[in-house]
Amino acid sequence: MLNLVVIGHIAKDTIIRNGSKTHSIGGPPFYSGIAARKMGGNVGIVSKIGRDLDEESLAIFKEMGIQTSIKKTNGLTTNFELEYLPEGRRLRLRERCEPILFEDVPKHFLEADSLLISPIAGEISSDFMEKISRKTDSTLAIDVQGFVRKFEDQGNVSFDVWREGEDILPLVDIVKFSKREALTAMNCENIHDAAQKILNFGPEIVIITLGEEGVLIRGKENLSITPKTNPEKVIETTGAGDIFFGVFLLEYSLTRNIKTSGNIATIVASKSTEGKGMSRFITRDMIENDS
Repeated sequence: MLNLVVIGHIAKDTIIRNGSKTHSIGGPPFYSGIAARKMGGNVGIVSKIGRDLDEESLAIFKEMGIQTSIKKTNGLTTNFELEYLPEGRRLRLRERCEPILFEDVPKHFLEADSLLISPIAGEISSDFMEKISRKTDSTLAIDVQGFVRKFEDQGNVSFDVWREGEDILPLVDIVKFSKREALTAMNCENIHDAAQKILNFGPEIVIITLGEEGVLIRGKENLSITPKTNPEKVIETTGAGDIFFGVFLLEYSLTRNIKTSGNIATIVASKSTEGKGMSRFITRDMIENDS
């Protein structure tokens, strides 16, 4: 039995920081999937890649025992350029792979404890969401990032009011936004109003990540969780939100305790910013479970 299945594009990320470029594999299947697996979860991923991504790049999933349903297309893998500037992160879409279809999801994956639908470039449609909500009894979670992003001619990413939200949000149990996404998508001026507006559409739990300030969780409990351990030195923040959500959903599937899940996920996400590569992912015995 799988604890978590992550559905979304694997990406090729180009990260620019202080004028220096680094290249890495990214996307929610990588960050959320590996983080949950390192914490002891049984994990599956569903994705599509292009002809430019070789088997060696995907070997980590097999090495870690993650079940995969990854289809290779004739196009190119989704590619983002992430530039970190003093005023914040600038995101550009360079390539976009083909959409993920409901038919791409193995039937036994629909029996997982939790399904995380986490698009990054519009690869999941409202039709996909309608079909999967009818075909599974799993906890259905979405990260809205790829639903609310708009892509301009040069690939620059912007945000707008999320018109499709009123159709998609009633289908899901748990939803995650960043602060910027929540305020813009819900057309609100503060996160508490945005969280309430999201809850009114039907999800049981709303998560709004706040960067260094932690996370706001609304639903059965109203929580404001800050990291219990501040990073000694922040080295890499890319994917920290995905890491948080993957671990949160794993813990929630095991405990059904929102506070415990939020505390553990916040610790893991915070520690992930201290390293590079696979050193960013920690195991359960590397954290103090004092939630």
